[in-house]
Amino acid sequence: MSAKLDPSSKVHELHPQGVVFGRAACVGQDVFQLKTAGKYQLINLQKGRLDLLMDWIEGAPRPRASVVEGHMPRKIVFPMIEQQERLDWFNSRAKPQFIMMDAYSELTDQQFTHREEGWSFCCHYTDLNPTPDFEKLFEKKGLLPLEDIESTYWRFFDWVERELPLTNVVFVHYSTRFDSREHFKGRADEILRVMNKLQLTKPYIFNLWLHDHLYNPNEGDSFPYHYSQETYQSLVDIWNKAEGDPGA
Repeated sequence: MSAKLDPSSKVHELHPQGVVFGRAACVGQDVFQLKTAGKYQLINLQKGRLDLLMDWIEGAPRPRASVVEGHMPRKIVFPMIEQQERLDWFNSRAKPQFIMMDAYSELTDQQFTHREEGWSFCCHYTDLNPTPDFEKLFEKKGLLPLEDIESTYWRFFDWVERELPLTNVVFVHYSTRFDSREHFKGRADEILRVMNKLQLTKPYIFNLWLHDHLYNPNEGDSFPYHYSQETYQSLVDIWNKAEGDPGA
């Protein structure tokens, strides 16, 4: 059965000023919080890689988080597998004020498919304990193929237009400035190319990105995809300008 938005659902307590559908990791969430200052409730599917998300929406079996849990030494990531199973967007009573996204899942998340039952989930390989038992249960299918990124994004945004018309999408891009791995640099470039192309025909998309030299590191944090507060503020400034409110 395909997932449908259900305006009668009462699973989530509504925020007085509305909800925002999220598909955002750290950077997208930090930019969202800096911009909105708690104004909206974010209903997030942090690792909802868009090819898998669209499969689930169209009726593919969702992950069974309980089966994955014992193979995840990093317990902080497990709730993101539960998000993939629940698809909380479809348990909201309200149409979102907008959709908040970033590029991280298509950039870095890998797909793992249950060999017998056929369902998939996604996370980083380093989030898992790849024991022989895990390898027996799951097939590693890797990153979303580079050549499939464009068709996947078109598939998702066509769905947005059908099911959530007149809903703006804010999309935050990552810089690979601090990542030496060339294949990730190519992926980030392709995501930016595709999203800029989409924005030409889908004016509800707001791309937030800076030239690489304007992304500054988060001091004291060696992770290559965490940036400084000044960087996040620069992305918010672009958002404000796109809304025609540069002084907000």
